[in-house]
Amino acid sequence: NDKLTAGNIETAYLMGYETIELIHGPAINIYSHVLKPKKERKSTEFLQELVNQKLIGMEIVEQSEKRTVIKDLGAGVDEQSAQNIFNRILFLLSNQAAEVLSALKAQDKDKLTVLQPSFSNTRRFILYYSRLLSMVSYSREEVKIRNNILEHLKTINSAYKSIVTMTSSLERINYSKNALFTLELINNHLRDMKDLCLSYNLDKAIELLNNREKVWNEGYAQKATVNDLPLYWNLGALMGAVWFIVKELYGLNMSKS
Repeated sequence: NDKLTAGNIETAYLMGYETIELIHGPAINIYSHVLKPKKERKSTEFLQELVNQKLIGMEIVEQSEKRTVIKDLGAGVDEQSAQNIFNRILFLLSNQAAEVLSALKAQDKDKLTVLQPSFSNTRRFILYYSRLLSMVSYSREEVKIRNNILEHLKTINSAYKSIVTMTSSLERINYSKNALFTLELINNHLRDMKDLCLSYNLDKAIELLNNREKVWNEGYAQKATVNDLPLYWNLGALMGAVWFIVKELYGLNMSKS
């Protein structure tokens, strides 16, 4: 089915293969509940969509009804190009956080709808960066730490996506000022974490970690309402991911010193 196929192709992509050759039939099953009628789509259309939407740097160079060849047409990868993609992910997440908060404050559901595709785009760059980590000559320890950081960045992206999805399903946006204040606190710490990733400073890292309990208590001291639950269900994941990244940065820079 389409989900199993996509998972296998993504795995080969993440492992850094330059060429992926696929032998397939003319149609592929669309995954659905066992009680629902089976659906199919053309294999060629499915594969073209997968490559375009998820596999940055790869292109289909040959395709027929029974065979597809996907190839990396890039000019090679080095540490700087990988770092550039990592930096781009940080800016995408920081911009998303600001746009989500702005839409919630304005009670603008249309703006939330416009934001939906941005989470898939960020996920696409996260997938690409994970591929680059398998191709760049980092030490095994550094690759491990960077992959850990990447997992926490995924959590941040997913948490903001969850806030947008859950809020969009409501009849109207009606979060309290206290809840929005708490989200703004977390956005500020996300920004500080981004700045630390771009330019590491040990004193700033320690300060950010030492402020954890203060921020946690300040945020959760705000009285929440029932309407605030879609926000509060995601705040813990956001706060935890930010501080775990700071810890991983500390380990990364200690391993280099």
